[in-house]
Amino acid sequence: DSTELQYGLDLARMTLKATTAEHDLLRDKYDRASHLNRALARVETALTGSVFVVCASQVGDDLAQWRGYAGGAGYAIGLLPEPLAPESQVDVRWGEHMVEPRWRHVVYEPALQHQMLMDAWLTALNWTEPQDRVPEDGPFDWEGWYRMVLQGLVAIVTALKHPGFESEREVRFV
Repeated sequence: DSTELQYGLDLARMTLKATTAEHDLLRDKYDRASHLNRALARVETALTGSVFVVCASQVGDDLAQWRGYAGGAGYAIGLLPEPLAPESQVDVRWGEHMVEPRWRHVVYEPALQHQMLMDAWLTALNWTEPQDRVPEDGPFDWEGWYRMVLQGLVAIVTALKHPGFESEREVRFV
C-alpha cells in the first residue's frame, strides 16, 4: 500500500524543517537548506514507484490481518523465519553507495522514528560542512551526495509506520 509511505515522508518533511531551523540553514551562504529539500524531493519521487518486494507480519494467524488485507478471501503463505530473519534495527550504511535489500522490522515508536530521521538529516548536513572541502579536490560532488542521502532516507522512510498499527508487527523486504 503506497499510501503507507506518506507517513514516513511526512515525518521526514517535519524533521527536515526542524533541522533547518535548528541549524539556521535559511541564512546559510552554502544554500544547504535548498540541497536538503531537493534531497527530500528526490526521495518522494523515488517512492512513487514500487518499493516493497514483500511486506509480512510476524503475527502467525491474525484475524485482523485477514479482515484488513484479504478482503474476506485470500491465502496465507508461510515462510520459514530463519533465512528471512529481519535485522534488529534499520541498517543504513551511509558510507556506501547502496543500501542492501533486506528484511527490516517496521519502526512504530515515534521517538525512535524522530531520532532516526534527525540523525539522517544531521549526517547529510555534516557531509556538506564547508571546512571539510579542500580547494584542490574541486567542487563539491552534489550528485554523489544526493545518491547517498537518497539511499539512506529511502531505507529509513520505508521502515516507518504509524504507531496505531504496531499490533501487525510488520517486516518489510525493501
